[in-house]
Amino acid sequence: MIDLIVEKMREGDWGAVLRLLHARTQTQTAAPAGVSYDLPPFYREFEDTYRQLYWYYGLCNSWGWGGALPPVALLLNRSRRRTHVAGYAKPAATAVNGHVYCAISITLNICACGNTGSLMTLLLHEMTHIWQFANGRRGGHGRDFKNEMLRLGVDEAGLRVRCGSPADHIAREAESRYPRLAARLRACMVSPHKSSRNMDYAFFRMLLESRR
Repeated sequence: MIDLIVEKMREGDWGAVLRLLHARTQTQTAAPAGVSYDLPPFYREFEDTYRQLYWYYGLCNSWGWGGALPPVALLLNRSRRRTHVAGYAKPAATAVNGHVYCAISITLNICACGNTGSLMTLLLHEMTHIWQFANGRRGGHGRDFKNEMLRLGVDEAGLRVRCGSPADHIAREAESRYPRLAARLRACMVSPHKSSRNMDYAFFRMLLESRR
């Protein structure tokens, strides 16, 4: 197992490294003296943040769609370029064990400036696109999109949440469970460690396989 992990590290196949590391933790053995195997530095530093984001997605899925939406890969965009795009949903972004999954990209230089509530409205917005993809509907911000957002309790501008709505319940529970998630996202922006979209996908694959 150790030799295989080292080989995959040399090849730069971090997806395989993550899968092997997870398998190894199920029957943990001591590594040779002076040798350690772990996540790349950025993902080691922010593993808790990624797991909180995936928990947040699950919370939105549960309250908003009764858990009917499929898992998605969550990507952290650390670019500092000026943009008005806070995030986007990408259909058929990655495949794991023969199954195709969508992805949601979160633009940190916009979302990390807000709070837990603003992150929630972004996730619900992009998850409504996932709902469109999953149900064979046309993407975009047409009538079905607006009606779904209103059903969730978010107005068209994403600025107000209706009291007692699914979005209201999500915001309250998320703020109670992880009140510092937005601050952790801000810390991601200033980390000196490198991250990559491919590694985000690899982290998603690791989480999926760990739940099997």
